Amino acid sequence: GALICCVLLGIISTSVHATRAVWIWDKDRYVNTILKSSSEQDKLFKFTANPHNTRAKIDTFYLEAYRYFAKDAARLAAFIGKANSKGIKVYFLDGDPSWAVAYQEEALARVSTALNFNRVYRDSAFSGVVFDIEPYLLVSADLSASGNDIPLEPYLLPQWKTKRAEVEKKYLELLARIKALMGQSDFGVAVPVLFSESGRGGQPSLAERILDIVDFVVVMDYRDVALRVIRDGMPFVEAAGKRGKRALIGVETIDLSSIGEGNNASSFAEEGVRVMDGELVKIQRVLGSKKGYGGIAIHYYNSYRGLQMNDRNRPLANVPQLTAMKIEPFKIDGDPAKWDSVRFYSVNKKENVIYQAERLWGGEKDISGAFAFAWAPGKIYLGLKVKDNVLVV
Repeated sequence: GALICCVLLGIISTSVHATRAVWIWDKDRYVNTILKSSSEQDKLFKFTANPHNTRAKIDTFYLEAYRYFAKDAARLAAFIGKANSKGIKVYFLDGDPSWAVAYQEEALARVSTALNFNRVYRDSAFSGVVFDIEPYLLVSADLSASGNDIPLEPYLLPQWKTKRAEVEKKYLELLARIKALMGQSDFGVAVPVLFSESGRGGQPSLAERILDIVDFVVVMDYRDVALRVIRDGMPFVEAAGKRGKRALIGVETIDLSSIGEGNNASSFAEEGVRVMDGELVKIQRVLGSKKGYGGIAIHYYNSYRGLQMNDRNRPLANVPQLTAMKIEPFKIDGDPAKWDSVRFYSVNKKENVIYQAERLWGGEKDISGAFAFAWAPGKIYLGLKVKDNVLVV
């Protein structure tokens, strides 16, 4: 998750329709694959039309595409046009840690680049600009343009404690400059839940001051229980409603604990699709009628597409009953012939992969196998046959 500035390049309807957005990062040049492969586009549009058969259509893409303005602008425009024809808005996604305070001109230049693209491709233009900028990477206390990264999530910076007032001031100045550049067009920013804390000295919360500038916020409400998400997101929805603005609720599907960037309670990676869908229904039921509610934003496409259906900690349905055969004792020496009389159970289908099968498993040749149990008085045997296209020693 990261801080996002969203700038819509046209006037957005005030319809009560709740947005369902998803981030699409250019990880491993995935966007390049999308732009050049019609089959990959078909896969993307098929999934987002009915993700995991939940009937919750994705209607907004946040697309990381800056490197394609110069060399693949026509393909990019064609993709946007195709998405638009399917009722999907596409936002230009970009971001760098240095833009928040010291390198504001770069942020404004990127907005201008997107605007110029839209002027050339008016019939297949971006619906907005999404900046994803992470200020917690800054290690220096210097707020000047010293060459250090000065990101845009100031609450995670050392300066948040030592120079918080100055960081907040510069951050709000940047938002105001972007809003001025965009004129009457819609402009939003993603925020962490702690921005709803009361301001110092009787000031409004930072979230309220942000909403005084922007038209909507995306709350990085990264929890896996609806009650907690609603509790943390409600102040933003209410503040947005009072100002005639909107607040979207952001949820996480990356396995944060596996990459050392969070824990299981911050993502639906562990719970899976069925639990996540149920919790989102609860969120929608409570917040959907609120004036300031704008919808759901899911981070991010690849992890969401690869999300397993069931909770990883729950037994899978229809698991076959396994039988351990009685055999004569034998010496374990790697000779497969000694297992000829024992039944092996195959593990070679997508349903055998309980985590991110579509994205991570390349089929039977990628990795598959079979296993068997056997026993003799005082002994238990486990036999494995494994097929893998990569040998790791």
